Amino acid sequence: ISPSQIHLFDSLADDLDGECMKMDEVIAEKGGIDLMIVGIGMNGHIGFNEPGASFEWYSHVMELDDTTKSVGQKYFASFTNLHQGITIGLQHLQDAKRVLLLANGHKKAELIKQTIQGELTNNFPASIMQIHPNGVVMVDVEAAGLLDG
Repeated sequence: ISPSQIHLFDSLADDLDGECMKMDEVIAEKGGIDLMIVGIGMNGHIGFNEPGASFEWYSHVMELDDTTKSVGQKYFASFTNLHQGITIGLQHLQDAKRVLLLANGHKKAELIKQTIQGELTNNFPASIMQIHPNGVVMVDVEAAGLLDG
């Protein structure tokens, strides 16, 4: 992939809302997202679309859920005060031509069950996969272990 094809948020920018607008413009200029590959957080988040994030939001800054703050510590050598994340939104996911949600291991089994067979709600953002016309959830046997049927 050419570096000209890579577009990242500048999470250290003074104007994070401006960074969100820039990302939305880039995605629109490129004709949208063809393939989005996402994981699922331990509270059902996708990206930093934490519980409560609107399905209608594009790029935005989000206050992090306590679960994300705790689990996120694994990415730092020492305690880091985490409070916000910047992310593309769940509306981008809905607009994407194809979405793959990947998960593995028994720790994700309850999350995958809720994603596929639970209530569709923005309090569990990954449940949005239920309504994506070209959304695919790819899991291993352990992550699928609690699914009915």
